[in-house]
Amino acid sequence: MSRFVPLSEMVLSDCKGITPQYVEESKTIVLNQKCVHDFMLDYSLAQFVSDEQKISENKYVQLNDILINSTGQGTAGRCTIVSYIPEGYKITVDSHMLIVRCNNIEDVYLLAYHLYQNEKFIMSMLAGSSGQGELDKVRLFKLKVPMPEDKAAKEKIAEFIHKIGNSIEINETVQRDIDTTIALLYKFWFVQYDFPNEKGRAYCQNDGEMEWNDSLKRNIPKGWTAITLEEISQIVTDSITPDPKIVYEHYSIPAYDDSKYPVFDQGSSIDSNKYIVPLNGILVSKLNPQFKRLWDPINFGPECICSTEFMPFVANDSNLRGFLYALLDSEEYQKYMFQCSSSSTGSRKRMAPELCGRFSFAVPKDRGILYGFSSMIDKMLALAKQKRVERKILLEIREYVFPLLMTEQIKI
Repeated sequence: MSRFVPLSEMVLSDCKGITPQYVEESKTIVLNQKCVHDFMLDYSLAQFVSDEQKISENKYVQLNDILINSTGQGTAGRCTIVSYIPEGYKITVDSHMLIVRCNNIEDVYLLAYHLYQNEKFIMSMLAGSSGQGELDKVRLFKLKVPMPEDKAAKEKIAEFIHKIGNSIEINETVQRDIDTTIALLYKFWFVQYDFPNEKGRAYCQNDGEMEWNDSLKRNIPKGWTAITLEEISQIVTDSITPDPKIVYEHYSIPAYDDSKYPVFDQGSSIDSNKYIVPLNGILVSKLNPQFKRLWDPINFGPECICSTEFMPFVANDSNLRGFLYALLDSEEYQKYMFQCSSSSTGSRKRMAPELCGRFSFAVPKDRGILYGFSSMIDKMLALAKQKRVERKILLEIREYVFPLLMTEQIKI
């Protein structure tokens, strides 16, 4: 049997975080609202506070604590579970977050996932000014959720949700590692010029011969030349007015920012013209280029469109698609885009498409090196696509099955 239980019955304690005294580095990590997204805890966005700062013991985070963002429109209500604490560190949170502890360990994942599924509703529980409202804890803890009464049933559900969550996290980790690897490989081969020489050793590190290039105003490997982006790619902007009867695989700016996964929209709900996403296209946002938005489309089917804020790049030689992606992903190209962008409004900058192709860089005259690099990147991008699809399927399974389990409409 299941019954509706107020959150307050499951909560042992709750407290807000600290007002941090930030330092460059210490053994005390302070988490902030940016660290909590998509039911995940991202330590890479955390900061440090002084080890000398006085912090109450209950404000140190423990394993299986639930963290909830407590202030700010659009951020309050986001939550996650602490399933890992870096060895040798103490963890706390800033004053814009809540630390919630449960009475029973089996309640942690169930309560946290209830909160996650109801994030949008919880975001409505703000008191105070519109921009910096405070989460109303009294209302929050009065919220009732279905909960099985049988302890064994709760443990099985919690284990199931935990396993799906771990699988989602593994997928995300693989995607992040692929992104990092592509960036490092491009830098190693085409910025530091440490591509493998004829003996398989790093070219520059092993005294590879360099020569001055007047166009780039720097030394490049002997036998290389300077070219521009427009010599190896083109921007294809075939416009379409969406057919009201067709469901489109839609690559929009909001979809990218939300989950880097396309949404599937009925044509009747799309108000403006879009670009057709070309087969093997790579999408680069021209809007606010200081925020990198680079998208390798999945292309589930032919009805694939994108916002006109994206520039669909296509490699002139399909064997160089991987290289093109890595170049567009590089720090060098991102800096170029930012430098060439201009303000269209007070808060928005845009990159002029006609300037995109003028970016210059060095490549070997022997295309074999480029093809080898590109093939390697192609394989990584294929794996990344697979992991994005798997992650989406796992998210949908968890979202669909969880309420059925909690109301015992199905059992494990």
